[in-house]
Amino acid sequence: MDSEKITLQSLKPLKGKVLVGVNYDEKKEHKLADGVSIQVERQFDWDGKMSQNTFGIIMHDYENVKSGTMIVINHNACIKETCLPVKYGKYDIYSIDAAQVYAYVIDGVPHPFDGYLLVDRLEEVKEKSVIYTEHTKKKHIHNKFLVKEIGFNEDIKEGDIAICYTMSDYELPYNNNGRLEYLIRVKVRDVVAIEKFDKTKYVIYEK
Repeated sequence: MDSEKITLQSLKPLKGKVLVGVNYDEKKEHKLADGVSIQVERQFDWDGKMSQNTFGIIMHDYENVKSGTMIVINHNACIKETCLPVKYGKYDIYSIDAAQVYAYVIDGVPHPFDGYLLVDRLEEVKEKSVIYTEHTKKKHIHNKFLVKEIGFNEDIKEGDIAICYTMSDYELPYNNNGRLEYLIRVKVRDVVAIEKFDKTKYVIYEK
């Protein structure tokens, strides 16, 4: 197909694909319609995710999310091989796997798509008999997460502890209007068991 004749209106994603628009001028800071600013915090990253785009806008309605909504995507999703020969204003258009689309953002707040959980990390409650100082290194539990929000899964509820495969989480630090926040997502299929949250045993991990 002649790239000069391709328009966004003529494109339709195949099953299992999502069309995403990325504005490279907004790689660090993203302005929402209501004035809220989301800025990716590259200096807090530990694995190089921030060198790639992790925010974009969805170019068509998807899972009850309207076209034009900001979404959170995998940092390896927007590559040369997935880029289409068409632009929409300042946006480059990519056709990426739906499995690489993790959350949508409304009023600065991320919400998970179906098949994903947004979670908090946990640490065990400190024993009273052990003396902890300001130099004690904090450690989180690597395979247990407190469920903040679910896409859709009737067996998992908000407030439960999801026990997952080790290293199955994906963390994105970002600046939400001056507040450093972390989006941590887990795939529902990586959850192997559920545990009821017990505040005498666990607390939310804070860096």
